[in-house]
Amino acid sequence: SGGRLVLGAGIGDDVPEFEQLGIPFEPTGVRQQAMAETVRTVRKLWDGGLRPGPVQQPHVPVLIGGGGERTTLRQVAELADVSNFAPHEWAGSAFDVTDVVRKYGVLRTHCAAIGRPFESVLRSHFTPLLVLADDDAQLARKQAATRIPDADLNVRRVFATPKDAIGHYQALADAGVQYFIAGINVTDEETTHLLADAVWPALRVGAQPLLRVGALNWGW
Repeated sequence: SGGRLVLGAGIGDDVPEFEQLGIPFEPTGVRQQAMAETVRTVRKLWDGGLRPGPVQQPHVPVLIGGGGERTTLRQVAELADVSNFAPHEWAGSAFDVTDVVRKYGVLRTHCAAIGRPFESVLRSHFTPLLVLADDDAQLARKQAATRIPDADLNVRRVFATPKDAIGHYQALADAGVQYFIAGINVTDEETTHLLADAVWPALRVGAQPLLRVGALNWGW
């Protein structure tokens, strides 16, 4: 990847996935402890246990997914380079801007408790499903035809025109988000092009363009 690798870590929440792997679905606290141990072990390997080591120095950035305010965000402060949560019940339940602001306040407190600068954590936000269309009529047609992942879970998905998407993401950027990840159906080329050509170029942090963006293309 030429130094573009990021290690994403989380405790897992999908019971069938654990069953497929033959791994017991332990209580939340046990999974949190296991994730922390995993991150510490991998970082020790990067710090001298592997040759050749990673391109990125001093190590590959570690992203911890989730927004739990008592444990997960404390683990972010202690172990991670990137915080990522989402409007999804499995990924932090950050359903609106006020949730994002509150969680960043909690993360700031955890960082202060261990003497870490809050700004040393890259703040990322994940949209579980993003669907864009040029106008409301086309958007309604796409929304009716889209298969919804995790349909039985509490998830906020974004169906929007470029104008509305800009407003949505700009509000999150104003709340402190620095990097956005969006889940996009791999066959939805319209959303990909509108995102790249109309939405991202319009976003600003202060007077500067928001350049940190990414996309996950999934084949639903």
